[in-house]
Amino acid sequence: MSNELMRTMFTTTCSLALGAVSQAFIEVPVVGYMIGSFVGSLVGSFTYSVAYKPAISFCVDTGFTMFGLVNQDYVLPEDVIREIGIDVFDYEQLEYDEFKPEGFQFSTFTLDKFEPEKIDMTFLRRGVIGINEIGFLE
Repeated sequence: MSNELMRTMFTTTCSLALGAVSQAFIEVPVVGYMIGSFVGSLVGSFTYSVAYKPAISFCVDTGFTMFGLVNQDYVLPEDVIREIGIDVFDYEQLEYDEFKPEGFQFSTFTLDKFEPEKIDMTFLRRGVIGINEIGFLE
């Protein structure tokens, strides 16, 4: 569910609820509902915008999914998997080699040079990777 759809549903629900409540207090048939609906949409929009960022931050830190409203992705990115030395099969770009017969070559002496191994470090952190989706970031 997208962020805009959830925001619209929350704002509409607040608008309808406060419209019905204000109609009970202001007994002029249309005016009471209009005033309550307007105030309800303002309150709903403000409440949603204030509560959204802390809720997403809480989900990133703890792994809580907000009853299915936030998708948690625990899959490492493909470039990180390649970086740690695991072969990744990309089935969409499968290229096969044509058969070529081997030719005969004399073996020659080559001098091997020594180079020290280098260690590259990548620090992963969890964060927002899409609308209501949390996963690993580099």
